Amino acid sequence: MNRCLTLICLALLIPSAADAKKKKKTAEADAPAEVVAVTPDIPDDKNSAKFAEALLGLSIERFSPTDASSGAKFLYTALSFSPDNTWQASGYVEMMDEKMECTEGGAWSMDAAESGTVATMTWNIAQTDCISREVGHSTRYRVTIEGDRMSVEFR
Repeated sequence: MNRCLTLICLALLIPSAADAKKKKKTAEADAPAEVVAVTPDIPDDKNSAKFAEALLGLSIERFSPTDASSGAKFLYTALSFSPDNTWQASGYVEMMDEKMECTEGGAWSMDAAESGTVATMTWNIAQTDCISREVGHSTRYRVTIEGDRMSVEFR
């Protein structure tokens, strides 16, 4: 008799334990994900912080990432910088009558800013399908931000 009573009690408790596990998993799934703010790795001074804020707010169109004055035309039609120190660009290389669309991206870093609108930056290419461009190549620019525009001097 005790054995039957024990089995009946166990049979009643097992579904309760399973229900408790289901409720716990549901509560965990419904809990909002923790939002982690990503901030750029930049020099620790006011000018650099102001420059980075302006840089991250830009949506750049029609930017040439090379200083070549002859040969193929290379233009980014869209370029953006992210707070995780990455950049992405889409654009094209045009030679004579042929236009080849491409994308590339990589990592960016900056020296301490000269002012809130001027800093020397390094852009490293981590991925590209643009003709004549290579992964691992880096370019240094002295970048000036004027409102929603960016101009560069090649270093």
